[in-house]
Parts: sequence; C-alpha cells; structure tokens
Amino acid sequence: METGEPAPGDDDIDGAAFFGLPGALRLLGRLDSPAQREPIVGYLSGEVAPGTMWLYRNDGTDETLVARW
Repeated sequence: METGEPAPGDDDIDGAAFFGLPGALRLLGRLDSPAQREPIVGYLSGEVAPGTMWLYRNDGTDETLVARW
C-alpha cells in the first residue's frame, strides 16, 4: 500500500490523493464517460481480464462500446 502525500508534478493537476480499492471504485464509477469508466472499473473489480482491449465509437454526444476482446 502506498503511503505519504502525493505530489503532482504537472501544473494541469489541481490535486491528487490515494484511495483504497472500494473508495477508488466508487469514485471511478461516477465518471460520465463510459470509455474512461468501464475499462478501469472492470479491471479493478476483477470482472475483466488484464490486457482486455476496448473499442468505443464517439459520435460527439454518445460513447458506444463497439468491441471488447
């Protein structure tokens, strides 16, 4: 487990924090973008195997999962 204070070295990052797995899954589950949310939540929850590839179509308003392998 990581300890200490995270120190983002990028001016675009306002803050950073460490979270345990349950807290991280709760926060990640709130992401609006399926393309950002589904792969990481699937991997961290153990529902998707490491190395799974995800392909989304984005038409400017919707993100649709096209394929997963």
